[in-house]
This record gives sequence, structure tokens and C-alpha cells, in this order.
Amino acid sequence: MINTLHYIPYQSELDERIFTNHHTTREATRHDRLCALLVELGEFANEMRAFKYWSLKPSSAQSVLLEEYADGLHFLNSLCIDLNITPLIQPEKSSLGVVALTLNAYEAIVACLSNFDEQHLIFAYEAYAQLAYACEFTSEQLFEAYVSKHQKNHVRQDEHY
Repeated sequence: MINTLHYIPYQSELDERIFTNHHTTREATRHDRLCALLVELGEFANEMRAFKYWSLKPSSAQSVLLEEYADGLHFLNSLCIDLNITPLIQPEKSSLGVVALTLNAYEAIVACLSNFDEQHLIFAYEAYAQLAYACEFTSEQLFEAYVSKHQKNHVRQDEHY
């Protein structure tokens, strides 16, 4: 389960810092954040390696997967702030494999480009959460990974990243 109420205060603080440091706004960066979310999903998929049928190399370590996944959580939570929503995401077991789940998440996120509303964003969040469930990440692991990356993002702002 992902309770966005735990994430939103962290994300709001970071977003405001970034928007101020980079002289931009939430509205002006919405498509950028949706694009970034798609990129982060791709980075997660690349580290998971499930689609690489031609390779025998295993998936990256769980810590790497969690960090990549947390990157996407930052953008999803930021987008939730845009709509002033705090959904409680409870993924269910799926018969689909991780490649199909990844493609479902891509499709749901892309739908938000033309239909940025509560229904589409929650659907995208749920699709993204299905990946965490399929990878057997716990709520605690996700939150710890998120907070760790959140701290790194603040350091990056300190260093004018």
C-alpha cells in the first residue's frame, strides 16, 4: 500500500524549493514532470532487465531497483499535488508479468498528457504501484527509498545540480 499522505509533505517542500531555485512554477513544469516520470519508469525497467530476453545478466540489486522506483514516486507525488489529491494506492495481485505491467504503467502515464485529471492520475499511480507489488517491495521499503532519495535531491539543490 502507498499512502500518499506520508509522501506529500516531503514532496511539496522539495517542489517549492526547486521551483524557486529554477524560477519556474508547478503549472509550467507539468509536462516536464510527466516526461521525467516516463524516463524514470524506463530507468527502472532497464535496471529490472525483465524485457531483455537476449541477456542472461540478472536484475540489478534490490537497492538499485528501489532507488529507481523512488525517483518515479517523486514525480507521481508531485503530480498529485497539482490536483490536490492524496490517494491511498492498494495494488492487487496481477497475473501479468513485469514487462506487461511496465507497459501498462507507460500507457497510463501517457494518458495523463491529454487527460490530466484525478481519475487518470490515480490510474497511472495504481499501474505504477502494481510494479512495486510485483517486485515484492513493502510499503516500508518504498517509503525509506523515497526519503533517502528525497535527501539526495535536497543535497543536489544545495550543490546547484
